[in-house]
Amino acid sequence: MNREEQQHSVQMRGPLRRIMIAVDDSKASTQALRFASRVVPRDAQVRIVCAAEQPDAWNAGGAYTAGDAWMTGALNAARDWQADMLVVGTRHQGRMKRWVDGSVSGALAVCAPCPLLVVPVEYEETNGHAPLARILLATDGSPASAQAIDAALRLAEPQATLRAVYVVDRSSVAGDPVPGSVLEDALADLGRKALASAHTQLDVSGRAYETALVATGRMRDDVAHTVLRDARDWQADLVALGTQGRRGVARWLLGSVAQRAIEITHVPLLLVGPGAA
Repeated sequence: MNREEQQHSVQMRGPLRRIMIAVDDSKASTQALRFASRVVPRDAQVRIVCAAEQPDAWNAGGAYTAGDAWMTGALNAARDWQADMLVVGTRHQGRMKRWVDGSVSGALAVCAPCPLLVVPVEYEETNGHAPLARILLATDGSPASAQAIDAALRLAEPQATLRAVYVVDRSSVAGDPVPGSVLEDALADLGRKALASAHTQLDVSGRAYETALVATGRMRDDVAHTVLRDARDWQADLVALGTQGRRGVARWLLGSVAQRAIEITHVPLLLVGPGAA
């Protein structure tokens, strides 16, 4: 393992044992509870926190600020309880006035002191209460990606199959004066290095896994859509990704990728931000 791989690798820790689920009275929260019952270990401690309506959350201009207050409450509760994972539901229909709004979920993903599991209300389970069988790991080779892989390994059952993917963002070089094949080759090289780092981390876990380079379309496409298309085609039960990747030629900046993924996903997301231990 070279110096960069050593820097990005994450030492495997034990299973996730302290799970906090943040709910309100929405269908999204019901779906989050249902999915949590499928993935939470039987011997885990579970704490459910509920958001209560606050009449003074409206300011004089009519802007709703309760989401920020509830987000702060959820973060503080997860931090004080030393939660291993925070679970929330999300829905995509417009600007919601509750913390299950996608925008609030996105903010939680960046600020959460632990991995954040976001369950979309549209998610349709096909395996009932069966353990997660297939987990997709989106990586760019960064420490954030390594943390996301670690969180997924801590959540997954030993028999789960993993797939690590790196997205070659061809749409980002479509208008570049350098010939597309040259830049795409450079992006592919970065991807192979990122996947090599994931190989090292996954080898240590002893889990069954595969890796792949995938690519966006040349026009009107992005990394988030490409990751979720691959998740759909591979029939993933869960997608894991970091929320703060490295900048550079690849132009990943996983924070924005994660936010976009939250907005469009129909599969649960496991997100690990810079605040996660």
